[in-house]
Amino acid sequence: MKTPGLFENLALLVLCIGLSAIGAPVAFADDASNAANAQQLAASDKIDAAITAAAKTAQSATKAADLDDPITSLAQLQEATGQQGRDGRLQHVRQFLLSWQDYLAYVEQGNFPDALKTLQSAKDNDESFLIPRSHILAAIGTLSHRPPPQTKPSAQEPASQPTADAIKTILAKTTTLDAIPAAQDALAGLQPRAKSDHDSDNPCTATANELAAIFRAYQCYKAGLPCKLSFKPENDEAFTNTLPLRIQLLRLVIPQILGMDPGSKPDPNESIQKYLNRTMAAARQSGDAHLIGRVQELQDALDGNQGSSAPSLAFLNNLQAAHNQEAAGQFTPAVISYEATLASGGNLAPTEAIGARLDAIKKGHPQEYDKAMQLFLTNPPPGPGPYSTVHPADGIIIPGNALGKPAASAAPAQIP
Repeated sequence: MKTPGLFENLALLVLCIGLSAIGAPVAFADDASNAANAQQLAASDKIDAAITAAAKTAQSATKAADLDDPITSLAQLQEATGQQGRDGRLQHVRQFLLSWQDYLAYVEQGNFPDALKTLQSAKDNDESFLIPRSHILAAIGTLSHRPPPQTKPSAQEPASQPTADAIKTILAKTTTLDAIPAAQDALAGLQPRAKSDHDSDNPCTATANELAAIFRAYQCYKAGLPCKLSFKPENDEAFTNTLPLRIQLLRLVIPQILGMDPGSKPDPNESIQKYLNRTMAAARQSGDAHLIGRVQELQDALDGNQGSSAPSLAFLNNLQAAHNQEAAGQFTPAVISYEATLASGGNLAPTEAIGARLDAIKKGHPQEYDKAMQLFLTNPPPGPGPYSTVHPADGIIIPGNALGKPAASAAPAQIP
C-alpha cells in the first residue's frame, strides 16, 4: 500500500481546519442567543417583581408620600432596562401610581371633589388591577356622600359673612335714592375686606354692587346724561332686596324712557304695570307710533324678553310713515301707509285712530283718497322693514335729557 506523500498530508490538514471553522460560528451564535434570552428573562423578572411590589404598596398606602419610592423605582427600572416592559406595562403602571398618588393627596387636603374625579377615572383604567376595583368603587361611594370640609376663617378675613338679617336691616333704613350712599357705607362696615368687587356669591358685595348700579343711574338721570339700568340680577337675593329702590328709580325716570312729559309719572298708588297698560291704551287711542313702540319695548325689558316683540312692531314703520306723509300733505301715500298698517299691525295696531285719520282724509281730500285705495288694492306695497329696538339685552336705556326737554310725541295734529 502506498504511503501518503507530503502533498496528500497537507490537503488532509486543510480539510480538517476548514470543517472546524465552519462549526465554530454556529456554536458561537447559539451561545449569544442564549445569553440574550437569559438577559431578557432576567429583565422581565425584575419588571414583574417591581410591578408586584408596587401593587402591594399601592393597596396599603394611606398618604401620598407612601408612593414616592415605588414611583421612583419604576422610573429607574425603565431607564435601566431601556424598555417599558411587556407591551409598555411598566410605563402604564407608573402612570396609574401617579394618578393614585394624586387621589391620596386630594384626600389629605380635603379636596373631595377632585379626589372623586380621580377615582372615577381610575376605575376604568386598564392598570386598575393594582388596586381591586371593588376597593375603588367603595371609595367612590364614600366620597359621593361626604359633605365638603368646613374651612377655617383666615386672620385677614372676618370670621363669618354678614347675615341676611343685617343686610335687610340696612336696606330697611334706605327708603330714598339719596340714602343709598349711607347704605353703601354701612355694608362696607359689615365686610370691609371683600375678596372682589365681582364676587356675586358674597351677599354683602352683591348687594353693594346692586346699590352702586342704581345710584349711578340716579346720578346720571339728575345730570341729564344717558345711562343703562339692568333688570337682570347677578345675585337673586341682592336683586330682590334692592328691588324697591330700583322700582323707585323706574317710577322717576319712566316718562323720560317713554319720551313723555316729565310730569306724566305713575300715580302714587299705581303700579308700574297698570301705568304701562294705561299709557299703551292712550298711545293706541291717539295713534302715537313712537309711544306704542316704547311702551312695548319697556314691557319686554321688564319681563326679561328684550327684543321679543320687534317682529310684531314692524307695522310701526308704516304708521310713522303715514304720520309724516299726512303732515307733509302727501295724502295719497299717507292713505296707502295707513292701509298697510291695518294689514300688518296685529293686536297693537291703533285701528280706531287710523280709521279716524282715513275718514278725515277721505272727507277733506276725496280724489287723493280714491287714487290711494285703487293703488293699494291693485298693487299693495311690500311688508314693512324690521323695527329697531332701543333697549339692549342686559338692561333698560334711560335716554339723556341734557336740554331738559323730553322727546316730542309723534302723533300728528288734526287736519282741518
